[in-house]
Amino acid sequence: MKTKTTQDKTVAEVMDLVAITETQKLLVGFREKYAESNLPTADTKEGYNFLKGGVAELRTLRNRTEDHRKMIVAPLNERVRKVNALAKGVIEELTLIEEPMKVLKAVEDDRLKEEREKKQLAEEARIRAITQRLQKISTLPLDLLEASPDEIQKKIDDLMMVNPEEDFGEFVASAIDTVSDTLDKLRSLHTKAVDQAELAEAKRIQEEEERKAQAIQAEKDRVKAEAEAEQRRKDEAELEQLRQEKADREAEQEQKDFEQEAQEQETPYEPEAVPVDSPQTPLDKRQESQLEELQMATDFFKEESTDAIAGFIEKQLRGNAINASALGKIVFDAIYTEQIPNIKFQIPA
Repeated sequence: MKTKTTQDKTVAEVMDLVAITETQKLLVGFREKYAESNLPTADTKEGYNFLKGGVAELRTLRNRTEDHRKMIVAPLNERVRKVNALAKGVIEELTLIEEPMKVLKAVEDDRLKEEREKKQLAEEARIRAITQRLQKISTLPLDLLEASPDEIQKKIDDLMMVNPEEDFGEFVASAIDTVSDTLDKLRSLHTKAVDQAELAEAKRIQEEEERKAQAIQAEKDRVKAEAEAEQRRKDEAELEQLRQEKADREAEQEQKDFEQEAQEQETPYEPEAVPVDSPQTPLDKRQESQLEELQMATDFFKEESTDAIAGFIEKQLRGNAINASALGKIVFDAIYTEQIPNIKFQIPA
């Protein structure tokens, strides 16, 4: 129930606002009466007087409303001033009392804030470490694509020691899936690595055997080449020796023939007397001996080796049993008619 003072104050406030509210009610009519579209021009007397009267009417109501406003708010403004002044003093006193406590509280607030930030950073670091570890586990198969079977098996053994329930906190479900999936991939990768290692070892052994075989063959080829070169050198030396011996024999034979011809020219040839009853036709004894030697040579060529033939020829020439021309003809005929099986004519291409 309102007190009498409050009722009087409310009535006074209402009475103070009457003039303003009454003027407010006139605004609807003024908006229509003095609408811009309804205003006449000021170049006529009627128009000018209408505009002048309207301005005076509105100015009077405006000034009266402003006076009533000032009258109403004057005591209110004074009260506001007093309230502000009183409140300001109280606030200043409260501030003086509050300030030391605010300082102490701020210190603790800062400490608590720093502690919260540290805990938050530690928590973020913990979560980041867990996610990074899971990421590292999930990428193990990619990191071990070129690894050896032993390296892969070591990672499998290490991963088997991981305990998702204890090491990954609230990420335990994700850790279990990641570890299980990674182990499956690593086991498959280990099987492939073992197969590749076996193939590589087999290939290495094969290549090593091939290198050894090549080295052995190369050594054989080298020894053979050296032997062939040495044989060629010996053959060339023997051939050169035979050529030199042949040249020496021919020179010696030519000298003997020359001396014999010279002797025959000095001593007339006298054939030996042959008994009348002898069945043999009188022949030159030297020619008969040559015919026998020719027959012996022909029979000898049919049976002996090339080296033996060469020795025979050399013996005949050195013993002057037959001249070089006759012996050469025997050899040529024997070779040409293939009576000497170990010597053939070779016609250069």
